[in-house]
Amino acid sequence: MLNNDAYAVIKIKDYRRLISARFLFTFATQMQSVIVGWQIYQLTHDALALGMIGLAEAIPYLSITLFAGHLADVVNRKKIILISNLVYFICAVFLLIMSTTLHHSLTKFGATPIFIIIFITGFARGFLSPALAAFSAQLIPKELFGNAATWSSIMWQTAAVTGPAVGGLIYGFFNVEIAYTVVVIISAAGWFLFSSVNN
Repeated sequence: MLNNDAYAVIKIKDYRRLISARFLFTFATQMQSVIVGWQIYQLTHDALALGMIGLAEAIPYLSITLFAGHLADVVNRKKIILISNLVYFICAVFLLIMSTTLHHSLTKFGATPIFIIIFITGFARGFLSPALAAFSAQLIPKELFGNAATWSSIMWQTAAVTGPAVGGLIYGFFNVEIAYTVVVIISAAGWFLFSSVNN
């Protein structure tokens, strides 16, 4: 039977595109978190500043969660996901620009511009999470929810482990500009892949 097939949900094209896009997005965000951490530490040489990164993202994320969940019930979820991912992509581009052509702004203002960008990504992720969770259920039959949860978890865990490793390696062996460029490319690929989901 279909629901006894471990690969059943992967055979659904739109769900396959969705979890691939989610993998890319998670991979990019995890890469970025490591890159931002190293960059801020290089700018400040302050361990407390590293903890402030999480706080800068958590405050908007937690403050918007209830509203974002309600919005995911009344607004087209695909649009919410596309807009949230677009905001994240734009923030990644700004991080890249500030690390290259506008690097003097970091010299002048320190890590503050980076914290502002991370604060904005916190809002984007706050809207993204409930919309993404609800949207995935639209793509598959009810009997495959368990199978889908397994694959979703596998993809997320893989991205969450490999993303920081790749981000750290690129930052360490090359530089911050190349590292952010890779984040921007992966984010764009995830956005285009998700936009091809037909629902």
